[in-house]
Formats: sequence, C-alpha cells, structure tokens
Amino acid sequence: MPAFFFTSEKYITGVVMANYTSGAPVHGNLTLKATVRPINRYQTEDRYLNDNSVVEKYFNFDEKFPFWLPTSDYYRPNTVPHLRFFNGVYEFRYPMDVLEKYVPSLDGMEIRVTATVGERFLDEVIEAYSTARVFNSSVRINFLAVHRKFLNRLCLSRYTFQHHSMMVHLYQQIYYKKVLWRYLQMLV
Repeated sequence: MPAFFFTSEKYITGVVMANYTSGAPVHGNLTLKATVRPINRYQTEDRYLNDNSVVEKYFNFDEKFPFWLPTSDYYRPNTVPHLRFFNGVYEFRYPMDVLEKYVPSLDGMEIRVTATVGERFLDEVIEAYSTARVFNSSVRINFLAVHRKFLNRLCLSRYTFQHHSMMVHLYQQIYYKKVLWRYLQMLV
C-alpha cells in the first residue's frame, strides 16, 4: 500500500502477501479492516468531547465459489466478511467514497489497513497492518528562498516554502562529486 493517498483518488489500493519462510504461499482465509482516524488525534481541541473520531470498516469480498462447493443461501448479519480461499496473494481495491460517508473529510486522516490471515495447516492467525495518510490534492508549494552551504564533499541545500502560513525547511543532501560539481558550475 502506498504511504499516502490524495482525496481526489477513487480507491485505496494495495497487495496482501502471506508466505512461509520457505517462500511458499499461505493457504487459508483473509480478513481486511480499514481504520480511519485523524493524524493528530491526541492534539485536537475536542479530544474529550469527540469519541467517534476512529472509524473501523471491514472490506467486503466479491468471492466466486466453484459450482460443487455448497454455499449457504441465507444472510448472516453478525459475521465478519472474509475471503475463504486465500492463496498467498490478494490485490485489494476499496472505494474511498465508502469511508467518506463516516468522516467529515478525509483530508488529514490516517488509514490503517489491517490484514488478518488464518492459516489452515498449522492453525495460526497472523495479523499485520499498513498505514497511509490522506492529503488534499490541491496543495501548492511556493518556494520563497534557497540557501546553499558548501562543505567538503557535501552540498547542503535548504529550501524554505510556505503551506498555509507554516514554514517548513527541507534539507537535501547530495553526496556525489559530479552533482556537487554541477551545483558549483551553476553558481559561477
């Protein structure tokens, strides 16, 4: 799963891979859960008033069963949706608009996708997660100044830019002589 998503994207995408230490794929079942919470949830003003800031939703699977497998014809409302035939790799795509229904805005939120794999042979349940942050897609960066310092075999460039009246310094280190030489030629 990528480290961040934009609010303009339609899907949360990712890949779940479960392998033994030998490299063989794990055969079992899979459950995926998305947890949406604010990035700075401990520094909000209304943290004592708002306990509903964390939302958990399970992914629904569109699983096709073989014709010879008996399936139940009735709906079980209290069961957790899961993939019954997981064979080591599963690519998921979950719509962002489903999560937008439960939070005011996805901008500034953190999405944690938790994968739970139940293995049949050794009867083990392994859980892992991946976290991504959601940012507004209309963010613009304006460079205000560039300050350069040259040290022995090291070029340090500090870029100062402004985003919603916050000053952020981005340090960039360049270690190679060729790149340092190009920077020196640009200054002359």
